[in-house]
Amino acid sequence: MRYLVFVPVTLAVAVSAPAQTTKVTSPAGYETKAGEQFSTYNICRYPKSRWQLADANYTGKGRKTLKQVTFRLDDNRSYAASSGTGRSWSRVILKASDCEYASVSATFASNPRGTQTTVFSASLNVVTKTGTTTSAAQPFDAVNLPFATNWVYSGTNDLLLDFDMSGGTLANNAAWSSTLGLAYHLDAIYGPEFILGGLTTYGSRACVDSGQLRTPYCYPVARTFAKNMSNSASQDKFEIYTYSYFTAPNALVIQALTFFGNTGGVKFPGAVAPCDDMFLTIGAASPAFIFSGITSNNSLAHFNTLHLLGYFPYMPVGVGLELWAQAAWNDSGSSAIKLTRAGKTTLLAQPPDPIPDNRKSIYHFDNASTVGFLKIAGRLDFAHNAVYELGYQ
Repeated sequence: MRYLVFVPVTLAVAVSAPAQTTKVTSPAGYETKAGEQFSTYNICRYPKSRWQLADANYTGKGRKTLKQVTFRLDDNRSYAASSGTGRSWSRVILKASDCEYASVSATFASNPRGTQTTVFSASLNVVTKTGTTTSAAQPFDAVNLPFATNWVYSGTNDLLLDFDMSGGTLANNAAWSSTLGLAYHLDAIYGPEFILGGLTTYGSRACVDSGQLRTPYCYPVARTFAKNMSNSASQDKFEIYTYSYFTAPNALVIQALTFFGNTGGVKFPGAVAPCDDMFLTIGAASPAFIFSGITSNNSLAHFNTLHLLGYFPYMPVGVGLELWAQAAWNDSGSSAIKLTRAGKTTLLAQPPDPIPDNRKSIYHFDNASTVGFLKIAGRLDFAHNAVYELGYQ
């Protein structure tokens, strides 16, 4: 007789967990560290633009399947209508490819090596930001481009990211011409050969010159250079200067720089509201350094004192010293005395000797242009030196 024997069998089914996305920053090491003291503003600045980023920081560090590129807000940054207005683009195209970092030029078409892969092609929205961010590194969530098509970066050659943005509109529906740059501050590396003192601003935004549409301001700049930076003229020095914008064009402007200020302001005799608040403290313990000049003959009405102040030897005793700046001018229509918004910065401790940041940026405010402006990251050009995060597997 034959018997049927049933043997219980356990079937093990292996379920593969989805691969995790690893995230790194360029430059490396900025996952929880904020960029030094300043911001980039060209990425989201125009309604249509072209921007290429050549990056050699991850060359020779292995194969990666890239999945996203993300930027973050600047740390310790006051966002207002002039720097945090939301905006959107009807079309953003991001292409990824190899490049040869050493031979990157200002001509867009000459930079990709091999076939470019379109990894993102969609609309993009950046939300309105108000208030002041903390001094800590912000999360990478301000401008996010998740790849619709993953791209395998071999790591053998250098990386090229090619951004093409068009159809830009502002959240407040204000006019946005093709050449009108409106900053949206994102985190950046300013240096790394020097460190820039942070900026705090004071004063009414309702104050304008009769011939202007924008609020006039006068701000101080304080940079501390590394002991052995590449430019020998700046080595081991402080650099201090002031600059002003949007007063009367082709007219006298008087700037003042002091070591102390008053955050609440005091009324300046003879000046007209709302341009009559003075934030500088002037006295025996806080002398004022006065500079005057003729502004540019255009709507910027720009004047700076870079060549009047210049470089000073680095001294540890100067670290922490505050610098306050404000300017006065006569209104171009009424001739009334008016004061600009004021700014405060601080002399900072000397940074360590620079570590090379192997990136170059090529941009143009018109995405139809075949040639852009070539900038080398880490060479005194914060506007093009964004900290960004790469997601990969």
